[in-house]
Amino acid sequence: MIARGVFGATAGAYAMLLLIVAGLLPGRVPMHFDASGDVDRWAGRTEAVVTFGLVGLFVVAALGGTAAAAGRIPLSLVNVPHKSWWTAEPARERRMREMLRVDMYRLGTATLIFFGVLVVLTVRAARLATPHLDAWLWVAVGLYLAVVVGLLVHDSRVRYRPEPAG
Repeated sequence: MIARGVFGATAGAYAMLLLIVAGLLPGRVPMHFDASGDVDRWAGRTEAVVTFGLVGLFVVAALGGTAAAAGRIPLSLVNVPHKSWWTAEPARERRMREMLRVDMYRLGTATLIFFGVLVVLTVRAARLATPHLDAWLWVAVGLYLAVVVGLLVHDSRVRYRPEPAG
């Protein structure tokens, strides 16, 4: 499945990014910023890399795990448009579960890319004479939200639309 492969490659790229970042970060790393982009919490390099790694592991476990379990999740926990149509026949239900699996891998891929960008922006901020975040953070947030909203709109209006009878 392509979506699983892309998700796996993205997870691997995120792990490689962390290895690279570990060598680029200074000893003192900005870990939290206020609304104006100024640093309001610092950490050591090890804490920063471990934190970034745990965030990545959480995304892989939560979204990758949900994707892997899509075939076994109780239907009472599944919420898709036109659920009664999708669950009316076993073949439709299998197709719906496969689409859910792909959707979780897509969301996981987008989220890992977003967090990777945040790691890069943090490294960039840490290496400035006066560490801070600038407008690139908001560009990244806007792009991530646009991708997620785009996926949701496509899924709700196109992907899960019942097929015409016949």
